[in-house]
Amino acid sequence: LEAYALAVDQGADVIEPDLVFTKDGVLVARHDRYLSTTTNVAGKPEFASRKRANNDPKDDPREDWWVEDFTLAEIKTLRARQPFPGRSKEHDDKFEIPTFEEMLALVARKSIEAGRPVGVYPETKHPAFFASIGHDFEAPLLKALEGFDAGPVFIQSFEPEILKRLKGKTDAKLVQLVVEERPGAGANIPLEEIATYADGVGPSKNLIIGESSNRSSFIVEAHRHGLTVHAWTFRTDQPNEKM
Repeated sequence: LEAYALAVDQGADVIEPDLVFTKDGVLVARHDRYLSTTTNVAGKPEFASRKRANNDPKDDPREDWWVEDFTLAEIKTLRARQPFPGRSKEHDDKFEIPTFEEMLALVARKSIEAGRPVGVYPETKHPAFFASIGHDFEAPLLKALEGFDAGPVFIQSFEPEILKRLKGKTDAKLVQLVVEERPGAGANIPLEEIATYADGVGPSKNLIIGESSNRSSFIVEAHRHGLTVHAWTFRTDQPNEKM
């Protein structure tokens, strides 16, 4: 929450959390299902026995601690850590893992303080996997967003099925995330298909910038199909070894 608050203070128009489920079905903001890289779980002896192999065959085969094995109360005993090498670790082990509802409440409050709209852009992570173990994004996501009016809402996913089910059930804009699986191949989901259920497309940046001759046409084609384009992720992640 402290990072989200700082982002708004620095001028961010939209906050983008990745959402995963706890064992008791609460949406929390974590990019990954595994917890070792972004929390201090490995240093908690009470959770040592929870480390196990991944039970999602389509995902990373690593052994780790998995968010779906922890209740919210247990998640709240963990503290966040910076996972990227070369970035400052000065705030490691200080801050809690926020729930989606806590994040929405913060954004609403910060919007009032800032005197301007602040939107949210949640991503449903691994929706098919979570549905297979009894955690469906649809109901808790829509319930959490009820009454949120601090700014625009975009719901994004790499998996089309959850967006198709949300169509017509929310005023939030739906955005299909896409990748280029090999150079020059174009988006992994056709734009004409995306246009049947989504409001926008979220291409990886290599689909719209670079040397490939078809990249400049991606935005033109997306707009021709009535889709907005929200590309990801424009940042520099080269480690700074002095930090």
